[in-house]
Amino acid sequence: MKRLSALTASIAIIATSAGISHAADESETSLQAALSRQAPQWLQEHNVPSVAVAYIENGAIAWTAAYGQQAPGEPATAETVYNVASLAKPLVAETAMRLIAKGETSLDEPISPVWVDPDVAGNPWHRKLTPEITLTHQVGFLNWRYQTEDTLQFEWEPGTKTGYSGEGYEYLARFLQLKTGTPFQTLLRNEVIAPLDLNDTGFVRQNRLESRIAMSYGPEGEWGEADTSLPWSGADNLYTTVEDYADFMIAVMTNDGMTPELAATRFDIRQDQIALTGCPLPAEYCPTAVGFGLGWEVFEYESETVVHHGGSDWGEKTLAVFNPETRSGIVIFTNGANGDKMISEVAGLLWADSLFTKFLAFKAG
Repeated sequence: MKRLSALTASIAIIATSAGISHAADESETSLQAALSRQAPQWLQEHNVPSVAVAYIENGAIAWTAAYGQQAPGEPATAETVYNVASLAKPLVAETAMRLIAKGETSLDEPISPVWVDPDVAGNPWHRKLTPEITLTHQVGFLNWRYQTEDTLQFEWEPGTKTGYSGEGYEYLARFLQLKTGTPFQTLLRNEVIAPLDLNDTGFVRQNRLESRIAMSYGPEGEWGEADTSLPWSGADNLYTTVEDYADFMIAVMTNDGMTPELAATRFDIRQDQIALTGCPLPAEYCPTAVGFGLGWEVFEYESETVVHHGGSDWGEKTLAVFNPETRSGIVIFTNGANGDKMISEVAGLLWADSLFTKFLAFKAG
């Protein structure tokens, strides 16, 4: 991360709201008005430069809005392009899912005949890896190989335990490009970006978008350029707008491009973490089950199912969350290290009746 300058903890907030992108009823307009009143105050209180929001109702974008600064003195808009960190993973997962739907691979195909990372070639556990095990974070790797002295290694037998792993998604992406004989960037574009018209989305900072890219704001109050992972990452550093990501999420919740078999199982929890480790929340807020489906984390409550994924890097925090039954959801991007607090505030306002917001408040501290 290239640090450009240090700022004091108190930053000037420029509040701006993008127009409603689709017709909205009174309740939606009221929610957006409430957000417009509260967002500038929350940004200043939590020392976050900006927040961009897309609000989804009935499987369509109801409105988008943005508040604060994408860079010093530059107002954020709904067209601001954010580095969304680990929100890259659901697009990588969707690329795999669409290839599976086309029959080019399968959830249970062994990865090892196509790709074996040299670091784990001597461990027979690499033969247990499949797309389903990587998609559901059961690979047995830690999040990143730098945590094990830059050498990939198994910490447990694949399929026996859940552990969030960016390395698992990197492994999957390399398998997919070798399996298809197509560079992963091209696969992502062919399978997801082009079919869904996600024109402002990609792993590379496009020159035409430079004036719209949000700078990151670190934990010590310093601005910095958002990271890239050239030419791509299977787990991190995707650039996109809230509208593009909301369009993508709508395609996921409506099972666009899926077979009935994949659609029926994509949000099934593979290993219930509540049953295994218990719940850290007060009992009245606890889900009945928590775990990973195919590319997304799932919280099951008695009254609702919530599917989500977050992103967190040095100077950006993001969230994409939806209810697949009601086809409602929220995309929230921030370009600040304290963005979890802002995300909790926004989600608590827009999804006040959801118990999931209690988890976000707990996570934000």
